[in-house]
Amino acid sequence: MLMSAGLPPPKGVFCHGYITVKGQKISKSLPATRVDPSLIAESIGADPLRYFVLREYTLGNDGDFSYEALFQRYESDLGNDLGNLANRTISMARQLGESFDEPCRPSYSGGDPLSEESLIMRRCAQDMTAAASKSWEDMQPSRALEATWAMIRAGNVYLDRTAPWKLMKAGQVAELREVLVNTCELIRRAAQMVAPAMPEASRELLRQIGREQDYGLWPSEEWGGWPGGKLGEPRPIFPRIEPDRQREMIAAWLDQTPPPKHVTAPGGGPNGEITIEEFAKLDLRSAKVLAAEAVPKTDKLLKLVLDLGYDQRIVVTGIAGAYQPADLVGRSVLYLANLKPAKIRGVVSQGMIMAASSDPLSLAIFDRDVPPGTRVK
Repeated sequence: MLMSAGLPPPKGVFCHGYITVKGQKISKSLPATRVDPSLIAESIGADPLRYFVLREYTLGNDGDFSYEALFQRYESDLGNDLGNLANRTISMARQLGESFDEPCRPSYSGGDPLSEESLIMRRCAQDMTAAASKSWEDMQPSRALEATWAMIRAGNVYLDRTAPWKLMKAGQVAELREVLVNTCELIRRAAQMVAPAMPEASRELLRQIGREQDYGLWPSEEWGGWPGGKLGEPRPIFPRIEPDRQREMIAAWLDQTPPPKHVTAPGGGPNGEITIEEFAKLDLRSAKVLAAEAVPKTDKLLKLVLDLGYDQRIVVTGIAGAYQPADLVGRSVLYLANLKPAKIRGVVSQGMIMAASSDPLSLAIFDRDVPPGTRVK
């Protein structure tokens, strides 16, 4: 047909394999195998879903889908690896107060442990850039993304080994700047290399490091150093999705109905109506923050001890990006007391404090003194 239309025959035809769900063929009659990519993309974004499919499955072969694997990739690869690298780098660079606008060529001092770590990281970046480029050209997206993530993880290892927070505390500004311009350049490369799978995430990463003009370009295999860029405010590109929220999403996806984008009253959608009886099921109370501390090994979670007057409760909440622990002690907050407890990072969280999902987050607080435990009606 192509030849009869005067068009050249294709050089190749690429076809994906079959995708099963936990070993079973996808079927509308089997609720456990239902997969609606539109609903998933509406909840977590098209970029994470596209990344998962391209990374998880080898083009041409069959693959098995599970929602648990999707969230595992989202949390480990996107949140902990790429998101953590960007957040740590940009946050520390802004704290430094130094200008990152100017280009910074790579330096190397033989025998210097810091320079040796930098050299290892650069070599990995160069090798993985070449490997990812070849894999995309060979129509092997899974291998291309695997190489990209090897580079991203090398960047996190580099940060752990060079410990820029220690350099900052010791006042070693030159060494600190050397580390951060290296990781800024690594983030720039990573943003360019993930663009085929995650165009929106690529744009946002480049915006945060002031390199929007690099979108759509492939990085050079040679390490030319940081070209300079005005760093913006770091914002989570892949916000953490708590286990309870994951289960809520999966249940909605299996039911083939759009899941609520925020926690709502029972029976109500994001903007839907509820009855007074449904609202009465919510046990909303005032609570006073007695103590607050960061949850170890996390950037976003705080552990709060709340006074309800008649009881004390522990709540784990993802507001560390908007509030310092010391700023919360003594505040009266709006607390959902009858939410089912959930174990988060080894801590049993008893309920939830309420906040507006603005940027930054804003806690729901009272404009005058309210006794702890007062019911909100």
